[in-house]
Amino acid sequence: MNKVTTLILAGLVSIGLVACGGAQVVPQDQFYRLAENATVTRLPEPVLKGNVAVAAFSTAAIYHDRAIVYAESARPLELNQHHYHFWIDSPPRLLQDSLERALRSANVAERVVSARASQAAEYQINGILHQFEQSIGASETSVNVAMRLELVEIATGQRLLVKDYAITTPPVMSGNVYAAVESFQQAVNEIFADWVVRLAEL
Repeated sequence: MNKVTTLILAGLVSIGLVACGGAQVVPQDQFYRLAENATVTRLPEPVLKGNVAVAAFSTAAIYHDRAIVYAESARPLELNQHHYHFWIDSPPRLLQDSLERALRSANVAERVVSARASQAAEYQINGILHQFEQSIGASETSVNVAMRLELVEIATGQRLLVKDYAITTPPVMSGNVYAAVESFQQAVNEIFADWVVRLAEL
């Protein structure tokens, strides 16, 4: 009789644990994109005669995942990934697409193409992404974006323009991932707008 009672009680406890576990709400995945860059200036005529191809950015392995990367300010050398917050594409592709759109809007070349499209081009823009992450503090978070952009003449291999960028955005309230994404947008807009200015000065 005691054995039967024990088995019944164990079964009731198991059912209770399953019910409690089932009551937990799993956070929904959130996906983020970069909007059109409204800060670029449209040039009266193209400064690059011919086609310019934009290559996918080279970067560390962690930035090839779509999860948004962050570091806690108390442990700046340790990078982590958000579990439920993702870019719609990997940062190298996301930035490639964003730069293509910015260059088209700015009218920097006769035609802007993607390097992965295997289209003939006279110039190629390469990007090296060094940082693309949140820095999370106790009550505030900022964004660090660092990259190198270079313009290469394909026929000669000559680098016509090289520029390094490193931006830390003003802090926003910690825990607000959407606000952090807006900070990423701000940093990318600033970098690409400056790059267009540099190209116009060639």
